[in-house]
This record gives sequence, C-alpha cells and structure tokens, in this order.
Amino acid sequence: MTNVDFYILDSTDDEARLHLACRLVEKAYSQGHQVFVHCANQDLAEQFDTLLWNFKDSAFIPHSNLHQQQDANVQVLIGAEPPHHSHDLMINIDKTVPGFVGRFSRVLEVVCQHPDWVDAGRNNFRHYRDVGYPLKHHKLAG
Repeated sequence: MTNVDFYILDSTDDEARLHLACRLVEKAYSQGHQVFVHCANQDLAEQFDTLLWNFKDSAFIPHSNLHQQQDANVQVLIGAEPPHHSHDLMINIDKTVPGFVGRFSRVLEVVCQHPDWVDAGRNNFRHYRDVGYPLKHHKLAG
C-alpha cells in the first residue's frame, strides 16, 4: 500500500516549496531510494532539473530529466509522465494526484501556504484519504 506524507511549509513562497522538494530528493537519494519527481509539465521538470543541480553547493545528486533519458540505472528521475522503470518513492510537486500514484510505495506531497497550494493540498489529501492510503503530515518552517 502507498504511504503518503504531506510536507507543509508555513511560507507562501513557491520557490521555498521547490527548495524543500530538493532537500527531500537529497535525503531520499542519500538513503538509496529510487526517486521520481512528478511535475505538472515539461517546463516545470526543466526548472526543477536546473534547481536540483544548483540548490546546494555541497550536494551532488545525479539525476535525469525523463523527457531526455529513460535509464534504469538513474536513481533520480524528473518528469511529467510516469517512468518506465520501477521507483519506490515519488515526490509530487504538481497540484494534482497523478493516476499512477499507486505504483509507488511512498509519496511525498510538498505544499506551501499560497492559497492555490493550500487548496490543491486539501484536494489531494481528500483524494488519498478516500482511496484509503495511510497519511502523515509534517509542518515545517519556511
């Protein structure tokens, strides 16, 4: 069964939300997880790809944009479509729950206090709850 964790920032800044997603990728990568970062579209995937390369001077997280490469050996993939290869963790930076979410053993939802994201987070929470996925939430300072 898919376990879902909501990471809720007290900030309204979307950039802070994406930086939190980078930190979550870094932690998951260091723990050996196969990570898929789900984006709303290819533009966001490219933005996040660039951000992940540059978010922290001391971090090196090898990754690939799904649009460019589908290599089973890549531990971190970023994209708007589901990966062809198995990954155990999905970090969702889209406002909606993708239909393929059940393929992952764990999903991380990254939400900030911007009204659009609050609404999206509530909708996603209801969706996961109605499907019966175990839910946790973590409130973080932005």
